[in-house]
Amino acid sequence: MENKSTAIEKRTKQAAAGKEKLGLARKHAATTIGKCRDGHTVPAPITKLLDDVWQEKLTFIYLREPEAGESDSWKLAVQAIEAIIWSVEPRTSVAAQAELREKLPEVQKQIAQAFETLSVYGGSDNDSQLAMIRDIQEAILREPVVEPGTSKQVGKPVPLDFRAPAAAKEDMAEAANSIEPASEQHSPETEAALSELKTVAFGTWFSIQENDDELPERVKLSWYSGMSGNYMFVDNMGMKAKVRKHAELASLMASGKARIIHADHRPLVRRALEAIRRMLGNEERAPA
Repeated sequence: MENKSTAIEKRTKQAAAGKEKLGLARKHAATTIGKCRDGHTVPAPITKLLDDVWQEKLTFIYLREPEAGESDSWKLAVQAIEAIIWSVEPRTSVAAQAELREKLPEVQKQIAQAFETLSVYGGSDNDSQLAMIRDIQEAILREPVVEPGTSKQVGKPVPLDFRAPAAAKEDMAEAANSIEPASEQHSPETEAALSELKTVAFGTWFSIQENDDELPERVKLSWYSGMSGNYMFVDNMGMKAKVRKHAELASLMASGKARIIHADHRPLVRRALEAIRRMLGNEERAPA
């Protein structure tokens, strides 16, 4: 029974960790695409392409690559997204249209190469997607432009470097900080519980009674996520019982609704005999 519960707990822990990493990957992918798109006018079909196809690619890259958001594949995907956005923005001057017309053949070639290189990270309809991008690019070149007038300066596309040189780590740090809970003011009791939780080891048993109309639940701390601050507890069969945030658990401890069950290292037989004596003693004192 113990081996079975240990195996179940291990699978439960792996599933929770996998779900946690998937959530972070999706969040990081969406945030990255949002930053690329920020301040740009992107046609609706391209917006959908980025949110569906390229967000999925970034998510898979983040999950599969050892260095996640610092991997060569991730940087190539971001460069491709930036090039796509640059090439489909409406041009507001003749000079801007001329720049697009001059650079477009090379940009199209690089985008197509990125699609092919990153096809292993999801998506199989590359030809139709590339055709849609080209149609929008060509339509922009045919749009009439009013001159003279002050036109928005159009920047140059970020060149796609398929060697993907090392990039700065600030983006990863910023993304990690974005999921950290905001600092809050806590009572002295809660602060003490927060400090105590920092020293609690996996495998520690807790008694938790969140509702007064329910019996206390005996659960074991099985896993803690440094990314989200989640504590996962399992029951005596190794099945997931509950998940609580760091601050939530500390608050429960401060209010007395959660407590650590300190191990009793006395032999099992001795503890059983003492329990029987207590029970017999209570029976002797019971009124006739």
